[in-house]
Amino acid sequence: MKREVYGTSKTLPISSAVVAEGRFIFVSGMGPGREALDKGIEEQTRATMDSIKAVLEKLGSSMDNIVKATVFLKDMAHYDVMNKVYGSYFRNEPPARTCVQIVRSPASEKQLVEIEVIALVP
Repeated sequence: MKREVYGTSKTLPISSAVVAEGRFIFVSGMGPGREALDKGIEEQTRATMDSIKAVLEKLGSSMDNIVKATVFLKDMAHYDVMNKVYGSYFRNEPPARTCVQIVRSPASEKQLVEIEVIALVP
């Protein structure tokens, strides 16, 4: 199997994204980034989705090519707001998605959302 790895961490055994067989992009769980950690769920979701969009575009894909997403929320009370922001990123049919609650992100106690996706390279 051919694999291309992008954005390897210097401190953790993870990569930001892996392109497999030149067809599938697996994007690791992305969070809002440090600048958005003190903000609410709407801003954190938007920052997270913007990061995912940037990774996909860098690898020759787009949000419309996401086939599966997994959303990790710190509090399910944030579900409706996250869902509204998340949905605004898809012009066509949204991808298959799972949403689960987690106790804490390993990135930061302030992180309210993390999203990982699988996308196709057109």
